[in-house]
Amino acid sequence: MKRQALFLSLCLIFSTLLTAQTQLFLINKEVHYEKRGYVDVTGKIVIAPQFSYAEEFSSGVAAVSKDGKYGYINEKGETVIPIRFDYAKPFNGDIAVADFPDSSGSHFINKKGEIICAKPWSAEASEGIILIDKKAAMYFVDAKGNKSQEYFFALPFANGLAYAETPTERMFIDKTFKPVMKMEYKASNGFYEGKAAVEYDNKLGYIDKTGKLVIPCQYPFSTSERKHYFFQEGLAAFGQYKRNDGTLGYGFIDQSGKTIVPDTNCAVRPFSDGLAAISINKGRWECDNWNYVNNKGEVVIKGNFYQAYDFFNGRALVMTVSGNDYFYSIIDKKGGVIKKFPAYEGLSADGDLSKGLCRIFIKAEDPTSSDTLLAAYGGAFEALVDRDGKIVWKSKAFYVCFPPHTGIAMADGSTKPIMDVEEGDIVLAADPASIILAPTTVTGKSIHNGQYRLMSIKFRSGTGEATAATENIAAFSELIATPNHPVLTSTGVKPVDQILPGDIIYFAENQIDLKPIVVESISDVATPVTSVYSLQTQAGTFIASGVVVMMK
Repeated sequence: MKRQALFLSLCLIFSTLLTAQTQLFLINKEVHYEKRGYVDVTGKIVIAPQFSYAEEFSSGVAAVSKDGKYGYINEKGETVIPIRFDYAKPFNGDIAVADFPDSSGSHFINKKGEIICAKPWSAEASEGIILIDKKAAMYFVDAKGNKSQEYFFALPFANGLAYAETPTERMFIDKTFKPVMKMEYKASNGFYEGKAAVEYDNKLGYIDKTGKLVIPCQYPFSTSERKHYFFQEGLAAFGQYKRNDGTLGYGFIDQSGKTIVPDTNCAVRPFSDGLAAISINKGRWECDNWNYVNNKGEVVIKGNFYQAYDFFNGRALVMTVSGNDYFYSIIDKKGGVIKKFPAYEGLSADGDLSKGLCRIFIKAEDPTSSDTLLAAYGGAFEALVDRDGKIVWKSKAFYVCFPPHTGIAMADGSTKPIMDVEEGDIVLAADPASIILAPTTVTGKSIHNGQYRLMSIKFRSGTGEATAATENIAAFSELIATPNHPVLTSTGVKPVDQILPGDIIYFAENQIDLKPIVVESISDVATPVTSVYSLQTQAGTFIASGVVVMMK
């Protein structure tokens, strides 16, 4: 499962519920052998599935792909920027990133598809303004190509303003790049509910829009998490990531600076609809044991949830665990269950109900299902669900697996093709918490027949050297799997198609030690296969092509 944010959701809930006529939802997002399209909030198909890849709509357009090239469509399905790029990302305001086919690299483009400027490695767009970091200096560029002066340090735009500093001045600037306020303190974030987080002597405080310090700098914070310190519904988070020894954590203060929730939690989410989810401890793989508190800091829903998302209009999505089984539930503000679904734990939900629907992955376990003859073998359905738990759209069942000759590390030091591994065999596994190898028993094997898209992860050792052949494992330098298969990374569990170059995965060297390895590249495999396999183990993990992967 993709690792849930340890601190705050990066998506702030400031949006209002859009109408069924304008809000569109991507379908077949994770069903990679089906075409992608869009439905409205009722589940009615508005743009027929026709794209090999597509993103959600943002700023009125969506990035889509056909025949290996990318472009943009509007909400009517009309092409507004020709499908000609090697890759394209969603728009942020009037700015997006696209890779041009002439090998010139990534560029920021406007809504006409025109180049604004080249995209350096360290650059990001926020509220339609680009912030470029040249290491020696930072500067802003708008959608028309207008450039600001260079700054010693700057933060992305938030609510119309951005913090910037020169060697002699600190200030907030507007989108014309003019100073609107000069200040004494270094900012950590923009203005939210009239206050901006600032830092002094490694402590966090808040100023008002006159620059006056209204909440003293006395709270712990992390410079790597600056964008997460803000007021929402009258409360703001503070703190740092809670280590295993419990010495640090997160809490909330009110607008007077009073601590409402002490900083003893492994993770928190912003207040929404009067409640905030807090994780009281770190579990085996990630922060879990989530409950909800009100704006007085009182625990009002004690569900000890495995995952918890934000409330909107009295409803929230949560995940629970019972033994080895996972479940999604839509709950009300008293913790009552509105609807419950068996959850496929290998993919993360999009639990944001503010748009009217959330995306979940339902475990396919009914062998009589009309959706597929293979539903009994560990597949999943992608589903869009409304606030009352009604499924308005559901995909065909899909699977996360490996091609037949994928090498599986056995406990006796040998390897065996996955197609030859049987229930009861003893294979190597890894504890995701300790990153230690140990034997485990195969409790089941899934075999699926059909046309299956595959992806390749190529990797190198953490030292930058090519992975060498070892005595017991062939010179694995590539893992091939279906795009959905979950892999253990240094930042949590990710599906194959969400792993990026530079990510750290784990390799069983000599089938004795687990070592971190760096992902070199990820790409589609040109030829699909007609049979794929996966294993179930007691440990929940196994070693495929030398890499630690998760059970489905």
